[in-house]
Amino acid sequence: METKIENGVTESSARARNARFWCWVADGWVRLTLRPGQELTWGRFSRDCEGFSAETSTWRHVGQGVEESWLHRGRDCDGYVESGGLLFCPIDRLAAVPAWEDVPDNRHAGKLIGRPDWQKAAPDHCRDEYAEAANF
Repeated sequence: METKIENGVTESSARARNARFWCWVADGWVRLTLRPGQELTWGRFSRDCEGFSAETSTWRHVGQGVEESWLHRGRDCDGYVESGGLLFCPIDRLAAVPAWEDVPDNRHAGKLIGRPDWQKAAPDHCRDEYAEAANF
């Protein structure tokens, strides 16, 4: 049986370790640290002559691993489009996959960055306004 300590934190989450990992954010590598139960959201939005584009990512420390929910959306001359998904990586796999070789600044302290071994936690979703109108 779980015992609440304070602010909704349980004994098992208080014993869980921090999650430290590299992720690709805003055209570069960023190292994140999440405490057990912590959530962090990043996003960006830009307008252009045809509409807009936006993307967000939210990372959550969920005890034995990290979840990332992501959403890309935009509008241009082809209408509104949206795609998103939910990923999960166990704590012990947060540095399991080598960074892409052809990406600048892919090394830290002389070593190739290890990135999370993300696995789909739920099916991705996709929406295309004009495809829907055409019954695709």
